[in-house]
Amino acid sequence: MSADEILHAYDSAERYKPAGFDYPLELARAARLAKMLARRTGLRAEVDDPSSFQDGTLFTRILLFSPQGDLPGQVLISSFGSMATTYEMNDESLIGQVASAATDSGYRYIAYDRLLKDYDGGAASFRGTNWLMRFFCAFHARR
Repeated sequence: MSADEILHAYDSAERYKPAGFDYPLELARAARLAKMLARRTGLRAEVDDPSSFQDGTLFTRILLFSPQGDLPGQVLISSFGSMATTYEMNDESLIGQVASAATDSGYRYIAYDRLLKDYDGGAASFRGTNWLMRFFCAFHARR
């Protein structure tokens, strides 16, 4: 499936989480991805507390830290469609490693730039935003 097909396939009426979303299972899955990223990149990878994002479509994020403590980027994990993307990441090699690890972990990697396109899905509350807001937002204000 193309990124557009994936985005539209998981664009449902649910605002924050799809019906039947399994928090413990998805948190364990994110932890496995973090371990894989640490092994493959040599960076420290920490899964953020998902309760920080309970009012949004973002499930959690994985923070990547260099040995010096810098943050070369983040991996965002959506509550919908097993999707993942990068955020604040400029190193193309690192982006490629993240995309590969995410795919190997069963996530559907969506390039960050694709998510910046205007939202053209069916959920009225997301009209006037973009796909990043639809699937990777830490909070969502009612419209």
